[in-house]
Amino acid sequence: GRVHLVLTEALADRPGVRQGGMVALPIADLPTGVMRGRVHPADGHLYACGLFAWAGNRTAPGGCYRLRRTAAPLRLPVALHAEPGSIRLTFAEPLDRAAAAPSAWSLRTWGLTRSANYGSPHRDETVRPIEAVEVSADGRAVTLRSTGFAPDWCYALEWDVAGGGEPVRGRLHGTMHGRGAAPPR
Repeated sequence: GRVHLVLTEALADRPGVRQGGMVALPIADLPTGVMRGRVHPADGHLYACGLFAWAGNRTAPGGCYRLRRTAAPLRLPVALHAEPGSIRLTFAEPLDRAAAAPSAWSLRTWGLTRSANYGSPHRDETVRPIEAVEVSADGRAVTLRSTGFAPDWCYALEWDVAGGGEPVRGRLHGTMHGRGAAPPR
């Protein structure tokens, strides 16, 4: 019942391989699982359908949903670039440069075990310190430096900063396979 923005990038040295992350849109969970959303070309709204499914936690029997954009600023990352030692997020709106200090971010990494069983506990979960934060001149792009950040199955990056005088909090779940192609500056 959650709608995510999925940010992907091609790998610089492995053609056809992509990596990326996802961040939930700041809307309430829907009463069913949803899939295959489409943006209507005439009205620009997102339409999605959903059902209750096995192992789901959203239990309404079904539904069709229209998600409309509001005039409120979107305080989410809209681009992601990951490589060993750093993550660069580009936000839709500028962040407060002073509030984007290393203490405003947290990064965890972990692996998974492939098996015939469904799911896996986190393997070797590690908190990675954010050693430095660089904010672009326009306040939209943030590069986080963490020397222990390396290719792994999973990572979670959380933030609690400010932008436009408002709190900006979020979580991105991602995977890194290697060096992403250089992002536009």
